[in-house]
Amino acid sequence: MTTREDTHGCDYFTSLFLLPQLCNSTLATLIHQKKVAEMLSIG
Repeated sequence: MTTREDTHGCDYFTSLFLLPQLCNSTLATLIHQKKVAEMLSIG
C-alpha cells in the first residue's frame, strides 16, 4: 500500500525529470524546422 503523498512525490519527480526533456525536444524541433525553412528559402 502506498500513500497519496508517495504517489504525488513520484509524479512530482517524474515531471521534474521529463519536463526538461520535453522542452529540449520541442526546441530542437522548432530550430530544425527553422533551419529547413531557411535552406528552402535560400535554395
